[in-house]
Amino acid sequence: MVAAAAMAGAGCGDGRDDESSFGSSAAAAVIAPPTRAIAPAAAEVLPTPLSNLPAAVKETDFRVHPPRVKQAVARPASDGSAIVEVTLAPDKRLGTSLVVQGADGSIRLRDDGRDGDAQAADGVYSVPLPLSFALLKRQERVTLARRQALGLLTAPVYDGHALVGQEKQVLRDVPDIVRFLFPVGSTHPNRTVLVTDTGVVEDPARTYNPCSGVASPGTRNGKWTFGYLMQQMANQPATGVDPAELVLDWLNNWTSLQTVNGLDVSPRTAMHDLINRWPRDPVTHKLDLGRAPVKLLAIVNRIDLAANVSYGMAGGAEGRFVFEILDDTCAPQQFLIILEYGVPRTSCIGLRNWALAWRALDALPLGGAGYNAALEALTETFAHAGAGGAKTAGSAINQIRTNETMLLRNADGGAQWELREFALVPAGAGARLAESTVKQTPDLPFNGRDGGFREADLATWINANQAAVLAERHTVPATYPFPPGGGFLGGATPNEEMFIPQLVLDYWVAPGIAMNLARHQFSLNTCNGCHGEESGTRFTHVKIVPFGTAAGLSGFLTGETVHDPVDSSTAYSFNELGRRAVVLDHFADSSCGRIRTVQQSAVQVLPLPPMAYQPLPSTH
Repeated sequence: MVAAAAMAGAGCGDGRDDESSFGSSAAAAVIAPPTRAIAPAAAEVLPTPLSNLPAAVKETDFRVHPPRVKQAVARPASDGSAIVEVTLAPDKRLGTSLVVQGADGSIRLRDDGRDGDAQAADGVYSVPLPLSFALLKRQERVTLARRQALGLLTAPVYDGHALVGQEKQVLRDVPDIVRFLFPVGSTHPNRTVLVTDTGVVEDPARTYNPCSGVASPGTRNGKWTFGYLMQQMANQPATGVDPAELVLDWLNNWTSLQTVNGLDVSPRTAMHDLINRWPRDPVTHKLDLGRAPVKLLAIVNRIDLAANVSYGMAGGAEGRFVFEILDDTCAPQQFLIILEYGVPRTSCIGLRNWALAWRALDALPLGGAGYNAALEALTETFAHAGAGGAKTAGSAINQIRTNETMLLRNADGGAQWELREFALVPAGAGARLAESTVKQTPDLPFNGRDGGFREADLATWINANQAAVLAERHTVPATYPFPPGGGFLGGATPNEEMFIPQLVLDYWVAPGIAMNLARHQFSLNTCNGCHGEESGTRFTHVKIVPFGTAAGLSGFLTGETVHDPVDSSTAYSFNELGRRAVVLDHFADSSCGRIRTVQQSAVQVLPLPPMAYQPLPSTH
């Protein structure tokens, strides 16, 4: 794959008021996107999550797979306005012009030698814009001075998840040209991307400590508690679904055999112990969600999952809460629950304002009253009842994932980890959390690491989809598309971990895979590959901790180099939080067609949509 340096871009959008404020009921009034298995027209909202789209859509729709931008500059026109020139990499989908959606209407860039374009068919797409070149030059000088002062001399270059280098920034003023620089990830990720600070996740005004003997346990059903979030998800006034019954029904998925995608998922009957020790309401005897035996570990901003809105309305961003289960002594257990919500933002202006609100957190004292109030306004945007519009129960939840070893331990001292995924689905007049497939992850017999009897079929599928896999734009279908067919996506993902004498981490392999890089990209995008040896992770990216301690994070998130489990001579560098911070800058620095003045912004923005942003439609 060709590494793509990301340029600080602007964006498009309709500027609707429902996407410019946070935490209000108006902000949640969105229409559920259509579900279609074909490439949608640009006028339609792209269905999300992006990872669920068919591979053909991921390859053809510019919102998921836009042309790669190599460079963007502005030059002065004779009347003092600007001609913007965008150099694109060769792409067979491109013609002599390219239309992007600006906030004030569409903008056509030309490569046909007309209307400001200097030379036809040279890969440089040009558009004259009624903007002052002098103003753009002043903005550029502000950016150059700021980066020089901060010592930001390079910009990280990512190829998918991998950090492949640093792009040297030319920070000198060049006459008669304005250069639109690459974003550098200007914020602290622990404030704006993945928050674990105890002043936030143990804020007594918004969380609750169920441990006995705690002098100030916090607020039952506070805005960041598991109980509150399940109440909002159930949306009982609108659906009639009791949230305590919703949770009990969900927990019972582990107590009996489940059939998912035609495949059996074995019970893990130790779940009965958790159900039996869950505190009960003294009157109704139902699960007391206000005293749920869980602890909040992290609040996560996944704006990096959004589509490129230069080419039409699209969403994809997620907001997440990560919880751990506690035992009777309040000790943390190896059982994580991740609530993953779709963010109701589908326009450039909506996503830009969303990014700006997250970036504004960077200037506030972490864990202070102002920071927590601002963060609550953001989380309420996707967490409160009705935020999902026409989605099931009006909830914005995309899926719930769990990864745990609490429910099954081996006699030899090892443990069998397992990941499961759940979707909120209609059930009669209400809704329930039903077990669903683990996305992008085949059933275990397809893995040749332990001699799976369908390993040859995995090799056949990867080879047939090699281009999409290399670009990380593949979609593992529910059913195996070649003979002998059958269920392809798994109903759960197990992972054997042996503490003595060795640690065994999961990855995917099969004899006959034509290219090891394709094997790696496929494996990295599976549940157990991402949480295993492919990323150098001991199964959890957010680590369990007791109250009073901030959760540790995996090296995949914070920065590490990992050797390929099949070809040890090959290594990959990861810094996932750094990558997400760059994406945050992509959206926050967008002009969406409306140029901000130097006084309003300390960054230089391109007077076009964020054309250079390359979405990564991954699951994890």
